[in-house]
Amino acid sequence: MDDRDAIAALISDLHWQIDQMGPRGIKDKAGNPYNPSYYKRGLKNSIDRGGLAVAEYVRRYLYKAPSDGYKKLEDADSLDLACEALVADAGKPYARLFTDADRATATARLAPHADAIERRRAATTKRIEARRSVLPKDITELRELAAATTDPEDAIAVNSAILTLAPQDAVAMNRLGRAYQAIGSLDAAEQAFRQVIDLDPNNKIATQRLRDLLRQRR
Repeated sequence: MDDRDAIAALISDLHWQIDQMGPRGIKDKAGNPYNPSYYKRGLKNSIDRGGLAVAEYVRRYLYKAPSDGYKKLEDADSLDLACEALVADAGKPYARLFTDADRATATARLAPHADAIERRRAATTKRIEARRSVLPKDITELRELAAATTDPEDAIAVNSAILTLAPQDAVAMNRLGRAYQAIGSLDAAEQAFRQVIDLDPNNKIATQRLRDLLRQRR
């Protein structure tokens, strides 16, 4: 891959990051969907200059003083939307545009936020396990609880308990997928919806939810 192809791939990923800001729930200080207009102008200017100016545009953000943008990304579990995520990944087709020192800097800047996300996920798992440990064992009672549950963590606990007793319960699988989606565990949500469709290819609820989820992820 020559420089032109590498830069084209980098531009594509930068545009992808910008397009993902809204769907990922990134908010500005006023609580509105974040529209990184300054960032987009900088990208356009670097593209207009052409060549390695795009990589320098990314590198400039890599070494500028940290802002509260990292916290927004951390809260939305979206560290892949940071410039640092592009630089840190040595497997990217444009990795050679950045140095090992650039990658080390990018990784170090993202590390505390990645740790915070993992701690939050671990706490979520612990709460769900604690909730599940006190649930009734009777499947009828569990299904009644599932129908009345609105909190997504409670829904994960209840519906996963149902599936332990009734592994082919499509209603519980759909509810489990929706609950995982609500807490941002999109891989688990996708898996649940696909399991429903494997059991019942004509299940309209799972089909629509999977379609919506894949659109959200794109």
